[in-house]
Amino acid sequence: ASSEAADIGFANLARLGRPDVLVLGTSAIRNALHPDTLGTHLAEELARPVHVQSVAQGGLSLADQRLIVEALAGQGLLPGTVILGMSPSTITGQGLRGRWFSTSELGRAWSGCGDLDEPEASICRLGQQSALWRWRGQPGRLLDALEGPMPTTLRSGARVLHEDGWTSEPGVSPRRMERMLTNYVERLPFGVPRAEDMTADFVALIEELREHGTTVIPVALPYAPPAEDAFVERNPGWLDELAAGYAALADAAEVDIVRVERLGDWWTPASSNDPRHLSETGAVDLTGQLWDMTAFRDAVLEGLAVDAGGSVG
Repeated sequence: ASSEAADIGFANLARLGRPDVLVLGTSAIRNALHPDTLGTHLAEELARPVHVQSVAQGGLSLADQRLIVEALAGQGLLPGTVILGMSPSTITGQGLRGRWFSTSELGRAWSGCGDLDEPEASICRLGQQSALWRWRGQPGRLLDALEGPMPTTLRSGARVLHEDGWTSEPGVSPRRMERMLTNYVERLPFGVPRAEDMTADFVALIEELREHGTTVIPVALPYAPPAEDAFVERNPGWLDELAAGYAALADAAEVDIVRVERLGDWWTPASSNDPRHLSETGAVDLTGQLWDMTAFRDAVLEGLAVDAGGSVG
């Protein structure tokens, strides 16, 4: 998948089987939503075990998320309830790494090489028929596959990808957060400009999920409070532009977006790994904050009830 974390994440999903709730999106939701915490809340509410699994990936475009939905549905791995992570990049497109997944070997296998022109399409189709051809010139990948099974977790320094797809990272000190903000705010756009293709891609993704009978719950996550304060100080209209961007996407796709407008009083610099990503402790707190939001809790419970063939009381 052009990413070891993605390879392990999708292998875990295939091995563990269709979850009750799937988390989809980019690294913002991958770090922020703690599957075990949400599963525990749901299990207590429903008096039965609830399996929550994440396949969110860093820098994943909306178009690639749609490809993943199509493929998982074909494999019987798409559940009836999907939590779709959103952030300002869903509006601006900033920070997304193109279509890195669809151009990977796994992405091409799942798309059937459909996005390619000749002669690249023919070469791609050869790779679907022969693993030796697909990994030509990369003997190390073949040796890795022969040495043992796919790992179920991945550690890179202090970052850990867990079996449930959640990525945990340590929190930072107030001084480090302040240092990060100095350059971070300057790198982002002055406002919240809307990228032309994001609306169409968002609508297509929502429609794809609905075609498979899935209850989709878009969840928009904020930046760390000091980052948002810095954006507003630089541009007093920043929050209004952000709200308008989410409203435009919601209207276009005819979907309700559960927006976490600001992280709760629980937040400290130790709750974040950087201005965009929560730490391991922040993820537990954010998931609790989401659960306390009626719009989120009711939507997830309704999705699980529909998937189980029941009714919502």
